[in-house]
Amino acid sequence: MDGVTWNAYGADLESHLQDLHRRVHTDAYRAQPVKRRFIPKPDGRQRPLGIVLLEGKIVQRAVVSVLEAICEKDFFGSCTGSGPGVGQHDALEALCFAIERTHVNGILAADIRSFFNRVDQQWLPRFLGHRVGEESPAARGP
Repeated sequence: MDGVTWNAYGADLESHLQDLHRRVHTDAYRAQPVKRRFIPKPDGRQRPLGIVLLEGKIVQRAVVSVLEAICEKDFFGSCTGSGPGVGQHDALEALCFAIERTHVNGILAADIRSFFNRVDQQWLPRFLGHRVGEESPAARGP
């Protein structure tokens, strides 16, 4: 979309990453709009596909790494059924183990399909700010 390739960006990677880091931390970085395309599914529906520019992908991956480091420990052991190599059978096994061995007050089953298509974009940064910290760029939102 912008003509920047991974090879071109990688040719001066250290300089590019330092510049991107500076722009993110000084609020000078502005993510470009995602280019939306739709891929037909076998059942006739369409699956949305967002195409992000190269630097957007780098920033997204960095944000995911930070949020995982902060939030994963809150869910580890109580959140199952998703992730690489994990499926519904693993979730059922973990649920059986928990019910048999511990006191369980309740069970929550949630499907977050299309969550980020519907989440309130004003609420999400405020919510993250409570967990991540008010001074973080992620807490300030778009």
